[in-house]
Amino acid sequence: MHTSKTIILLTMFFSALSSAECLKDGQDVTFMGTISRETFPGPPNYESIDDGDAPETYWVLTISTPQCVTAESMESDTRYEVAKSTTRFQLAFEDANIYKSQKNLVENSAVVEGQLFAGHSGHHHTKVLISVKSIKPVIQ
Repeated sequence: MHTSKTIILLTMFFSALSSAECLKDGQDVTFMGTISRETFPGPPNYESIDDGDAPETYWVLTISTPQCVTAESMESDTRYEVAKSTTRFQLAFEDANIYKSQKNLVENSAVVEGQLFAGHSGHHHTKVLISVKSIKPVIQ
């Protein structure tokens, strides 16, 4: 009897812990990581640059601690897991001039502040992206 209560309590604890650990689509985050410039296949098929798809170059932030991210389905309003353990986030900028003005950040450490969103188009090349509000170099 005592063992079954312990198992139930442990199950409830770990269920709450695992759902609490996941970040949510729309959540504001601040991550420190390394910025890379990556080229992905774009239109028309989003499969292969060698086979004729247009190249699309974006910045990706890679962090050291894997993150779980959930989102709400647009069709059913239920929550689902977008990424169980991701360390890579494509960066989305409102102002494309950031690529030129902050090019010194590529292959360096940076602090990125922004809002998470689940990838939902062919132009989104990681499962979760960050709509960037601020990006700064890590001063060492």
